[in-house]
Amino acid sequence: MLRQTFRKPYKQKETHVQQAYLLWLKLSYPIARRVTFSIPNAGKRDVKYAMRLKREGMTKGVLDLLMCIASDGRNGLFIEFKVGNNKLTDEQEIMKTLLENEGYKVVVCYTVEEAINETIKYLGPASKFRIS
Repeated sequence: MLRQTFRKPYKQKETHVQQAYLLWLKLSYPIARRVTFSIPNAGKRDVKYAMRLKREGMTKGVLDLLMCIASDGRNGLFIEFKVGNNKLTDEQEIMKTLLENEGYKVVVCYTVEEAINETIKYLGPASKFRIS
């Protein structure tokens, strides 16, 4: 009797999309990558460490990445990565509005391609961001 094994379908995770995007950014816009960083606000932590992070400024609703380049009349670009049917939390919706009101561009991306397209639209040609 032939035995079949079935694997669970691959479920893409936000971290995979974000990592792939940052690799693309490093190759395509190396200067922009140098001034783009993650803001790790999520994750399970013990209570003592979580309280310390909160005192240090960890804030609910902060988005995943910040690119510190003014472009397109904006102060910088925030990117929030989501997968599947995930939506912004209430805190993230509030943060998005606050950041947009302060002159930042904020995008929510569900795929690497979406994040790449938003970045190209925001920054323009990659050639002006090459390290000489």
